[in-house]
Amino acid sequence: MGADASSISSTPIRGAHPGGTAAIGKVFDKNLETCIKGLYVSDASVIPQAPGRPPILTITALSKRLSNIIIKELYEIAEN
Repeated sequence: MGADASSISSTPIRGAHPGGTAAIGKVFDKNLETCIKGLYVSDASVIPQAPGRPPILTITALSKRLSNIIIKELYEIAEN
């Protein structure tokens, strides 16, 4: 389809993919939780800096990780 095999995009890089406005370790802990118990964020804002490329795969991975963290916490609450 015209995509360069070494790239994930088939057109020149245009626009911006903002990120890093509330980086992990500054606003969120390693589990993506804020100082407000039970408030999690899993979007481009938690990436330490704007990636410059489409961040969808990173956001998807962060979201999958977060869902596992929340499921684990819910099971722990249910067991107690």
